[in-house]
Amino acid sequence: MVSAIRTSSRPVAVVAGTLVHWFEGVAIDLETVAEAARAAGAALVVDGTQWVGAVPFDVRRVRPDFLVFATYKFLLGPYRLAFLYAEPRWHEGGRTLEHHSWNRQGGDRSDFYKATVAEFLPGARRFDMGERSDFAVLPVAIAAMKLIREWTLEQVFERLRHLNELVWAEAENRGLPVARPRCPAPHISILDIGDRLLPNAAQELRRANVHVTLRGTKMRVSPHVYNDEADIDRLFRSLPLRQSR
Repeated sequence: MVSAIRTSSRPVAVVAGTLVHWFEGVAIDLETVAEAARAAGAALVVDGTQWVGAVPFDVRRVRPDFLVFATYKFLLGPYRLAFLYAEPRWHEGGRTLEHHSWNRQGGDRSDFYKATVAEFLPGARRFDMGERSDFAVLPVAIAAMKLIREWTLEQVFERLRHLNELVWAEAENRGLPVARPRCPAPHISILDIGDRLLPNAAQELRRANVHVTLRGTKMRVSPHVYNDEADIDRLFRSLPLRQSR
């Protein structure tokens, strides 16, 4: 990606990326990508859904223009809710996708639509969605983030790194033909099991109440803090495999 940005024969306006590829398990050096984007005069837009809540991240170091992430993965939150960080330079001149009372000053007044269109709310609130006061999902998201903050992100990260190290070690101990990525993501494991995986693997794992994602010959394992070492052991004991030749 960095090479493509630096050698592009055309102007680069936006660079969109993430810290980890969701089904390759490869970690991306976002700080280097960010430096290349800034040097090219491009805005950096980052999708954090696959890692926010699991991997420490400092916006002051990476300085993305926008960072957006859903809450339903490592943040332990609900579906249909996402958060957006906008770099301060976009707080004044950023163009919004939605125009409604919820992101305007005085938008909570009953006579709002009778007056001249008001200014946007300060900060990144201009990017707020309409009808954001979802009483079903917001309390869940707030409680989940308070819980992660209480645990501390650093402890969550170390726990997930430990569990994923066990995944790789168990796969290797069982003689599976897996190869760790050169720059592995610390919180998810993508195992390419090749032809050892039986066609009925998904059904057998579901029957054993083991939940992973299977795509072709690859298996994604993404434990969280509610998992333990026994779960890793049960995964491999339940995994239907062909005998090695």
